[in-house]
Amino acid sequence: MEIPLELMLTITKNHPWMFFPDIIPLGHPIFDIIESTNPETDWDLRLACLLLYAFDVENNFWQLYGDFLPSGDECTSLLLAPKEDLMELEDEDLSSEMLKRQQRAVDFWQKHWHKAIPLKLKRLAPDHERFLWALSIVQSRSFNLNMRMGAFIQDANVLAPYADMLNHSPDANCFLHWRFKDRMLEVMIKTGHAIKKGDEVLFKE
Repeated sequence: MEIPLELMLTITKNHPWMFFPDIIPLGHPIFDIIESTNPETDWDLRLACLLLYAFDVENNFWQLYGDFLPSGDECTSLLLAPKEDLMELEDEDLSSEMLKRQQRAVDFWQKHWHKAIPLKLKRLAPDHERFLWALSIVQSRSFNLNMRMGAFIQDANVLAPYADMLNHSPDANCFLHWRFKDRMLEVMIKTGHAIKKGDEVLFKE
């Protein structure tokens, strides 16, 4: 399977933030929000912002691909679970951790999506449930990739269509390869593995 860069969403892991492809126009307020994040811990918030922005870009591939992503009701992420359900979990440590993660996301949304923001930003995440959904997609479907772009090698957080459906496993039967000459992500089968029709495709970062 081959996925061209033009269909992917990527942000470099290290500041200054660079996007490949660079779909954010100069001066758009979503960049200011991304710029405000903690470089050490907020990779998922940055990628969630980029995903929400991609949904709003006319003729962007992710507007169409979004129809294939699970809705909030279909997502199994605990990030979207009601607080009451989280408090009933038998694992108290897991319950406490997920409540903290939910609050982190809600606090971030409330800080940046206040009443005075412009419409072009407000419509990206009109409520905190929308932001929580985008964050759950990023946390469950993104991966890290070492990419060569021109003369530079970049470590990036990546959302790639179709590859985002591959499950992570220590018993991987495939791997991801960046083909820099034509900026293409390849999903390649590991030597000694055979994948038959109906088999699950697994990869390990």
